[in-house]
Amino acid sequence: ISAQIEAAYPESFLATFLSQGIVASFAAVLVFVPQILFLFLGLGFLESSGYLPRAAALIDHPLQKMGLGGRSFVPILSGFACAVPALMATRNISSKRDRFITSFIIPMMSCSARLPVYGLLLLFLFPDNAILIGFVFAGLYFLSLLFGAVASMILTKFVKPSKDQFFMMELPLYRRPRIRIIIKQALSKTKSYVTRAGPIIIFFAVLLWLGAQFPRVNSQAPELADSYIGQLGRVMEPVFKPMGVDWRVGVGLISAFAAREVFVSTMAVVFKVTAEEDQQEHDLLQIMNEAKFADGTPIFTVGSVLGLIFFFMIALQCMTTVATQIRESGSQKFAWTQLIVLNLVAYGGAVLINQIYRLVVL
Repeated sequence: ISAQIEAAYPESFLATFLSQGIVASFAAVLVFVPQILFLFLGLGFLESSGYLPRAAALIDHPLQKMGLGGRSFVPILSGFACAVPALMATRNISSKRDRFITSFIIPMMSCSARLPVYGLLLLFLFPDNAILIGFVFAGLYFLSLLFGAVASMILTKFVKPSKDQFFMMELPLYRRPRIRIIIKQALSKTKSYVTRAGPIIIFFAVLLWLGAQFPRVNSQAPELADSYIGQLGRVMEPVFKPMGVDWRVGVGLISAFAAREVFVSTMAVVFKVTAEEDQQEHDLLQIMNEAKFADGTPIFTVGSVLGLIFFFMIALQCMTTVATQIRESGSQKFAWTQLIVLNLVAYGGAVLINQIYRLVVL
């Protein structure tokens, strides 16, 4: 649809707005629909067969050490794929307290959108060492689970249950799932996501697109560095500097609030990488090795890159997740508090890692 609109009206800003702003933003909603549909189909199949209650009962004891219950198992596991359907899966948690804590730590699980970012940063740290990168990748998954467990135990100290709680779940007999009912329920829940969270996601996506399109010069979109998002990055450079990065990386971090995987392509744009897509990562890594601040010190060091990895592990950048959290929790206050707290912790940790590296190594 986007291609047809632009082909029909190649010089029209309105057509560009419709194709790259509205249609692309709507696509940002629809891209999660298959994951959500298959998640609820799978959950419905496991639940109606009688297996899911048993899995929750088995995992209940380990999760109790984190201050959670067995029903939190499936949402946390789903969070490693995508936080959006994982937050929707918390509907099955009957305890309001457990649902609150689970939905708070789900964005800390290493979702698939982080993989391109991890891939780029780990290639910078360990060039031509695929085996070591593989082990570190696995370690990042375990670390995200560890950080989630720590956050859960901290929240448990502040969010006390109103009375003694214990895990009780009926273990039904194994039975043949009723496919028609499972499909109907999965379609209903998927439709709920599109109609409830969709408008908020589209709003944020269009807002970020407009920020990259203005101010226009001679009716042409500006360079990303000169756009409002680029100007915001320059203004915020004193904030990014303690992390060991400059305004160009800051623009990438700001753009990543639309979707984390956008960070890599944004970096390629602001660092003026002109190679084809299959060569883009190689050229970007080369430029990262040569990038320097105005005083000649390198931007990308082991400390700054480790800080960026920690930032992406903890930070809540996905506005789709925020929109879904608002709808699922019914509380804007909770969603925005989660956004602020996780990003502040991520920023503080990234600054600490970089400053320790500079103090010890440099």
